[in-house]
Amino acid sequence: DEGTGGLAGEDGFKTIQEMITWLNYCERLAVFKAREGHCNIPSDYPDKALLHWISKQQGEIYDHCISKPAGQLPLHLRTLVTIGLHGKGRDSLPTLSTRIGKAKPTTKSKGIKSKRHVD
Repeated sequence: DEGTGGLAGEDGFKTIQEMITWLNYCERLAVFKAREGHCNIPSDYPDKALLHWISKQQGEIYDHCISKPAGQLPLHLRTLVTIGLHGKGRDSLPTLSTRIGKAKPTTKSKGIKSKRHVD
């Protein structure tokens, strides 16, 4: 594609500008988290564009977790979760981390009881 170095679509973005914009929002979210210790940006936060973007990203994470086609690649979703962002309705999504590519715990994992164990 002209203006993208031929990479449009291969990285999940339509244009290089779209990728730069997405990375800019990630950076703004990461700066907020570094300063505040969490990603729960209050609704009266002055950066309304960031609030809107976060809401959209939370929807993407949620959709991916319930197996709906999401507009972003799982790598992008993993990046957001690594920063500390969660999907909408996260309390009802126990498989959030497993749906976006983290290892699923097994019964042999430390701290997980075997099914045969009786309390």
